[in-house]
Amino acid sequence: DVATKLLEKRGFSKDKDGKWHLPDGSLWKITIVNHVNPAHHEFRNGIAAAEQWREFGIDATSNSTEAF
Repeated sequence: DVATKLLEKRGFSKDKDGKWHLPDGSLWKITIVNHVNPAHHEFRNGIAAAEQWREFGIDATSNSTEAF
């Protein structure tokens, strides 16, 4: 897939468990900060984005905040 080829070309790697690592070898982690209200579209989008990143092999979490 195109994303995999681009990442590998830039030094990223995937381990035997399917998790992506940064070029320095550390686990690739992403934290998505989203709206605290579950009815708000940004809340749902944050949850969906984190799920997609995890399916791809990136350790992604979604945290809610009232800072919006």
